[in-house]
Amino acid sequence: MSLFDLHIHSTYSDGLDGPDSLIDKIEAAGLAGFALTDHETFDGIQPIRERLAARKSALVFVPGIEFSTYVTGLGEIHLLGYFPDGGIEKLAEITDAGKKYRLERASRIIDCLAGKGLKIDGDKLLSQKDKPIGRMHIARALVEHGYFDETQEAFRKYIGQGMPCYFPRRQLSPEEAITAVKEAGGISSLAHPMFLSRTGNWAILEKFIKTGLNCIEYFHPKISRNLTLRIKTEMEGRLLLTSGSDFHGDSRDNGLGFYGVDEEQLHTLFPTIRLLVRK
Repeated sequence: MSLFDLHIHSTYSDGLDGPDSLIDKIEAAGLAGFALTDHETFDGIQPIRERLAARKSALVFVPGIEFSTYVTGLGEIHLLGYFPDGGIEKLAEITDAGKKYRLERASRIIDCLAGKGLKIDGDKLLSQKDKPIGRMHIARALVEHGYFDETQEAFRKYIGQGMPCYFPRRQLSPEEAITAVKEAGGISSLAHPMFLSRTGNWAILEKFIKTGLNCIEYFHPKISRNLTLRIKTEMEGRLLLTSGSDFHGDSRDNGLGFYGVDEEQLHTLFPTIRLLVRK
């Protein structure tokens, strides 16, 4: 069965793979196509397109993005935007603002960690002003400096939500992100909605649907089997279902080639996608 992974990251945000190595891994995993969904940036879209063309790759490619949004009392909620028919240039203002805020937030986290005795090379990280610096970059630096054995330990102890050096993201609401994607001609999908594991949070989803949410990611490494089944049961027919591995290239990633949508689902999501198939 042809599988299309709709949630993948590259070095243009917090992934470890550049265009060629990412394409190599995607092809080795047997995928038929993928969406690049870097955090707050479209900078990797054109380089990926150029490498696919140069390699005469048969992979189907969907330009995308992942926005970090915030809901008071709930915390971070991520939203994926897909642009099979173009329109990414219309989001330059919101992506530039996202990069700027991420740099400011990273600086606060680095200062907080230093105050607790965990010093990393902040100047090196913050010099990458063209890249949306996130907590994963900081977590990797902490591992490199020997403070932790793996990145998730850094999240659990210091930089994860509710931990001493956690600072909330910019106050971009899911509704604002959904509207921005829609106005740019894109398709929005709620990413890895683990918050739905609490029954009381499903009312929040209704607000997103009324705003114009198109899809929901129901099959993802962080989503339990029970929640996957519930999302499918509750939302099938109301929202389109998406799936992806959320691949970053770290050792913890093992879902490449396992998570995704089939060809029928892909064409339901993106009716014009055949225009992107590389012969």
